[in-house]
Amino acid sequence: MAFNYGDALEFCKDNNWEDTSLSGLRKANRIINAARSALSAAGQWDFDKRFARLVFEAMQATGTLEVTAGQTNVIGTGTNFLGPDIEKQIRVNGESLSYEILTRASTTVITMEAYRGTTAAAATYQMTQPRVAMPTRFRSFAKPSGGDGLYELRPLPDVRELWRMRRQEKSVSVPRYYAIEWRPVTGAGLTPAPHIWVYPDPSVQYVIDLAHYVWPDKVSASADLFNLPNIEAAYYVLQQFILAGIEKENKSVHWMAMAQHAEAEARKILPAFRALDEDTQRDCYVDPEDAGDSLRTRLASGISGYGDS
Repeated sequence: MAFNYGDALEFCKDNNWEDTSLSGLRKANRIINAARSALSAAGQWDFDKRFARLVFEAMQATGTLEVTAGQTNVIGTGTNFLGPDIEKQIRVNGESLSYEILTRASTTVITMEAYRGTTAAAATYQMTQPRVAMPTRFRSFAKPSGGDGLYELRPLPDVRELWRMRRQEKSVSVPRYYAIEWRPVTGAGLTPAPHIWVYPDPSVQYVIDLAHYVWPDKVSASADLFNLPNIEAAYYVLQQFILAGIEKENKSVHWMAMAQHAEAEARKILPAFRALDEDTQRDCYVDPEDAGDSLRTRLASGISGYGDS
């Protein structure tokens, strides 16, 4: 039977974790979840690998806009703004700056970041989607798979470099570069959410089929599982991380050495296993050196199955 959260709690109690109060149980929960995350961070494991499709919608430029210097209200003529257009970018009259759409009231009425250009009654515009949210619990990229007809997105060192390129060149075409932005999330204590920007802004619908590694789900109920290969040695490794966490919480000077031992055990044991259980044939480990920075992508236009809702 698989090692679950209830088993992990019992393991804590059997290994120098004597605080069974409500506060103690909360600390034990934190130790157990931190141990599972530490196991993920020790390597690029197949059981943490996911695939997601990121879709950047095509540029739109139908109709004209009435914009006022310093104001956020925008009134369109002949436009067709929709709910999903919120958070897209608008560039007015080919200017360097672009503005994020904040709200949408109708097909002709939106608000955007305060306009810093010149008041205009019938401005031309381009509405693009150069940024989308990364998948839930995204941790790192997995090695992309190549293939004919695919395009490469190359990483930029900082999202500010991509923004600078957008201001200077204002290109709308096939994306060639990407950068990650960590956007603040409303709510105290919430971790910023990763978003991916591409440049140039996509002129047609654009798709990234993204292989990536995720952080594990938090566990809290007795029957919750850890999404590990259902093999005893995998849970032995998790237990080593839990022991290190207990020692850290108890302020032992040995916790770091124990954590390093747990990581070494993970790298020694887990690559030997196949897939998610004993009967499967897929490797559950990818060496971190195999994880590339370039992303493989494709244009959605004219490709069967891409851009489907």
